[in-house]
Amino acid sequence: IDRAVLEGGAVRLGDTLQPYGAAVMEAEVASWLFDASHQSAYEDLALPAETNEALDIKINRYEKRSPYPLTEMQRQAIKLGVTSRVMVLAGYAGSGKTASLRGVCEIASEQGRGLHLMALSGRAAQRISDSTGLHARTIAGFLKSVKEKKTKVGPGDLIVIDEASMVDLPLLWRILRVIGEASLLL
Repeated sequence: IDRAVLEGGAVRLGDTLQPYGAAVMEAEVASWLFDASHQSAYEDLALPAETNEALDIKINRYEKRSPYPLTEMQRQAIKLGVTSRVMVLAGYAGSGKTASLRGVCEIASEQGRGLHLMALSGRAAQRISDSTGLHARTIAGFLKSVKEKKTKVGPGDLIVIDEASMVDLPLLWRILRVIGEASLLL
């Protein structure tokens, strides 16, 4: 064990050991998430930040097209989803996550942001596509498309990962390495 640590194959983590690669990925992911949690969504001359009043108008317009009125928590989730660099949208079944996600996607699209919806499995990607009416794909398909330069992630784009609790460390690390100045909604 001491030799593994000395030669860089493992890292001490309290009373335990961690493989060096996993330690590096974990540190990079933690650093990205910490930094992003203190940042707003990307903005520039072509993609200016909107006032609270302008966002409220867009949320009200979205709500009028929705079959159900939005709760205050859903309204806050939508606003946070389009103004934050990173966001976790969580809740129990029937709590309104899908309605909130549709609102985030609709408003982000109105703002001119590119949308990249994905999930770990093809079935989950199909469910998110069905519930939002937008194209979704697997994470593997997204990463392959980016690698082959068929998909470009621009500054201000919104990356949505459904069922993010199923995503492991190496996969999240790979995603964060390609999203640049895009926002992330888990």
